[in-house]
Amino acid sequence: MTTRARVSTLETMTTPPPPSGKTPIRTIRVSDDLWAKAMAKAADNDEKISEIFRDFLADYVEGRQPGYTSGWEAGRRELMNRLAERVGDREAER
Repeated sequence: MTTRARVSTLETMTTPPPPSGKTPIRTIRVSDDLWAKAMAKAADNDEKISEIFRDFLADYVEGRQPGYTSGWEAGRRELMNRLAERVGDREAER
């Protein structure tokens, strides 16, 4: 890729489109298998893939652990706390 092509690509990625009142459509590459699993899980949780991507991107930009915004991190912490309580209860029984 030439230097001009790199600059042009960067300009395209960073230059906002003219206001249209709509969020621009983006494109990503994802394997069919991963996409199908993600769609199935999103449907089971009554979520939309676009919402999940936005949450994870927001976490990435803010430097947070992925899943923090979407609640995944809170769910993980709750699970770890419950597990720690069970381990503590078992040690107390000894």
